[in-house]
Parts: sequence; structure tokens; C-alpha cells
Amino acid sequence: MKEIVLLVTKPLPDEATLEKVKSSRQWNSRADNLEEAWASKRNELHNQIVAFEAMDVAFCVLCHDKLLDCVRCKDCNEHYCGTCDQTFHFRYPFHKRFILRDMSSRQLLPTEFYEEGNKLITRKGKIRIIIFISYRSCLLSKPK
Repeated sequence: MKEIVLLVTKPLPDEATLEKVKSSRQWNSRADNLEEAWASKRNELHNQIVAFEAMDVAFCVLCHDKLLDCVRCKDCNEHYCGTCDQTFHFRYPFHKRFILRDMSSRQLLPTEFYEEGNKLITRKGKIRIIIFISYRSCLLSKPK
């Protein structure tokens, strides 16, 4: 019978070290699975976002002119031509508005407005901010 001699030069790892290695392998496996799942859904999600943001109407909500480029207001959830956007949104400077062109979009500042002919203008003027305060709760409360 032959003898097998096992020569160990490194000490065997303890249980805590083995658990750490096992946990690290599980983490890598989960991370890889997550990356694969994301890669398979990334294009689908991108296409859905682009479809949601696409201009689905071809007319201004106020004047009903046909729109090639337009301003979309996220707060109103409407599309406007440049003239109607200026008229309406100069009074509502804090609405989130985007200029939608052929294949691009950009958020407009409160003082920026789109003019026909692919031109952005800055309209200066005082921005009125109206704050509604309700005194009803003060009037209805009973003094102690």
C-alpha cells in the first residue's frame, strides 16, 4: 500500500473566511444576474420613454395651428405654438416647459420663449408671484 503525503504550506481557512468567500461569490452571481436582466430590458425601457415623450398631437391646444416644432408643458400636459406659449406661460413662469424639435428637446427657462423660425428669445419683465394664504384655520380655531 502506498502512502500519500499531503504537504500543507498554508493554514486552512477558518469558517468565517470561508463564509466571506462564499458570500462574495453569491454577490458576484447576483450582480451578474442583475446586469443581464437590465441589459435585456434596457432597450425596451428606452423605447417606452421615447414613445411617451413623443409629440402625439399636431395642433396647438389654444389656436389649433398645425405644429412642426412646439413647446410642451409638463404641468399643463399640453402642446403650444410659440405665440400661445408666450401669451399663456408668461403668467406661469414656474411651469416645466420643453421645446420639442425634430429629434431633440430642451427645457426652457422661465424667461425663454420659442418664436417661429427656430428662434429662442428672452422676454424680460417682472414675474408676478401670487401666494394664496388661507386664514380659515386661524378664524375657526377657538382660543384657549
